[in-house]
Amino acid sequence: MRSASPPTSLSRRPAYVEGPCIVVPSPVVASTIVRATLRSLRAGSTRAAVHYEIVRLAVVGAVALAAPMLSLGGASAATTRISGLRGLVLQSAPLCRTDSCEEPASGVLLRFTRAGRVVTTVKSTSRGRYSVRLRAGTYRVKAVTRPVGMGLVPRVVRVPRGRIARVDFHLDTGTQ
Repeated sequence: MRSASPPTSLSRRPAYVEGPCIVVPSPVVASTIVRATLRSLRAGSTRAAVHYEIVRLAVVGAVALAAPMLSLGGASAATTRISGLRGLVLQSAPLCRTDSCEEPASGVLLRFTRAGRVVTTVKSTSRGRYSVRLRAGTYRVKAVTRPVGMGLVPRVVRVPRGRIARVDFHLDTGTQ
């Protein structure tokens, strides 16, 4: 009785780290498993040996495919953290009957510029909320719509590295 040998396309070299991800040499594909099975059957191997070969190659293939995915999760969390801003856009209310004389401003376009270039524009929701992903740094902000009154406060914002900061904007509409 002859035992099945591993296909020549499989490497016995271990996976190695290259930069932030793992590179697995010689990934296993379905055709390799089929070729090894047919080779074993032609050589007169028993069903148990063929079954063992299929299971072994399937496990090797699963490990080869899972290793890069597992490494990407850890590496991406450490290297590419999300940064940006979120908050409310508030405007002065026409009639002030409570302690707060501001209400959510819906549909306000906020333009974020850096070094004189427009980076992005975001629109506030019907509840006055906004959310934007930005690289860490300092940005000038301007309300594109409704430029009445003194405009938007604050006019300059700082985006911290690796987190979403809360900044509420106050739009002076000149009605108070």
